[in-house]
Amino acid sequence: MPNTFPTRREDVTMTAKPKIVRTQAEQDLLRHFEERFADESGGLTSLRREAFAGLREAGLPHRRVEDYKYTDLKSLVGAIPEIGDRPTLEAAREALADAEHWGDIDRHRIVFADGHYFPELSDTGLSGVRVDGLAAALGEGRDVSDRVAQLRPDKADASLDLNTAFMVDGVLIDVDAGYDAPSALELVFLHVGSGPLSQYVRSVIRIGDGASLTLLETHVGPDGVEHHSNVAFEVFAGDGSKVTWVKLQRSGNAAMHLGTTLTEVGAETDFNHFTFTMGSKMSRSQSFVTFREEGSQANLRGVTMLRNKEHADLTLLVDHAVPECESQERFKAVIDDRAKGVFQGKIIVRPDAQKTDGQMMTQTLLLSDEAQVANKPELEIFADDVQCAHGATTGQIDEDLLFYLMARGIPRDQARTLLVLAFIGETIEEIGNEAIEDHLEALSQVWLLGEGAVL
Repeated sequence: MPNTFPTRREDVTMTAKPKIVRTQAEQDLLRHFEERFADESGGLTSLRREAFAGLREAGLPHRRVEDYKYTDLKSLVGAIPEIGDRPTLEAAREALADAEHWGDIDRHRIVFADGHYFPELSDTGLSGVRVDGLAAALGEGRDVSDRVAQLRPDKADASLDLNTAFMVDGVLIDVDAGYDAPSALELVFLHVGSGPLSQYVRSVIRIGDGASLTLLETHVGPDGVEHHSNVAFEVFAGDGSKVTWVKLQRSGNAAMHLGTTLTEVGAETDFNHFTFTMGSKMSRSQSFVTFREEGSQANLRGVTMLRNKEHADLTLLVDHAVPECESQERFKAVIDDRAKGVFQGKIIVRPDAQKTDGQMMTQTLLLSDEAQVANKPELEIFADDVQCAHGATTGQIDEDLLFYLMARGIPRDQARTLLVLAFIGETIEEIGNEAIEDHLEALSQVWLLGEGAVL
């Protein structure tokens, strides 16, 4: 029988390219980009195309991508809805009236509805604070490329690239040097429509030297509505400034939320960022903090409360690029039912960043046998005169403490609630604003015992 197999290497030709199989979400993204931005021209066109090129090539990140090992967007994200149109002013006003009200906290609001900035509903006449709409600036032909996408991680990030490729609106906020007002500034993101939609919002906040600012970031939406939200901030904290930033993520139970905050910290600056998560079917909140000048500190903290089949990812990277700065990261999670929590934290100490103090701790309380948590704290240290440490703990409610409270006449549910509140309360109380702390503790109590709950 003649040999029918090739015997020489040159006899073999491989001309077929591997077929790329795209998920429904990836097909939707390709279609949305082609329909909306393919023929766009303007200051952000090159930014959009650069960001989308990587997504087109690699697709959504999956578990083999290290940074998304525990949050596999390729499998977690199904169909992606169309980008939401601008709702009517009346519809946005009604949604705002129903939005999370932060109790009696004195604040000024910057309002977004379905991803569109509404100056008509916002407090834009603040002395010392200037607010400019991104979509309005682009519509007037202004070039904002020197302001947007000035802060980027060392390597490409899919969530941020999605935001850069699809950003529709946002705000450019400038806070004057020395600004100091008792009122907080709230950026509130509303879901108005009753149907599925996507929103992509990009904002840049520049905080002047010596300014003091309390900022609230609020995400709310109805249950049962498939709502995709991708919101990104670039924050420049000036020398000697003091910033307290509290993010409240309470989107509906069918929502998917991707949030990114990139912060550049100046000299002698005090930057405090707190993330409170108790909503969304799937969420990923990520924070990138870079020290650019000496003598500063950053306190990154958060509380996550999950139930049912919710999935929440909290990812952070703190880059000590200069000497004599401090960072403290403390995060706590309470996970019930079949929910899954993810914490990924990394502290990088560059070779010249001597006298760095970086501390990281994450603690998780599991309320059911099926609850899951994945913790991945990391240190990358290239300097020798530093104090750095990280740790992670996971456990259940102490049955001895529970029995102790019940033996004194406290019903089991209330005793359980008291122990959980004590667990997360240590972190909430480090915010340093009593009104905000009281409000978050009240939300925690409602989550544990239900609407109208009273201890």
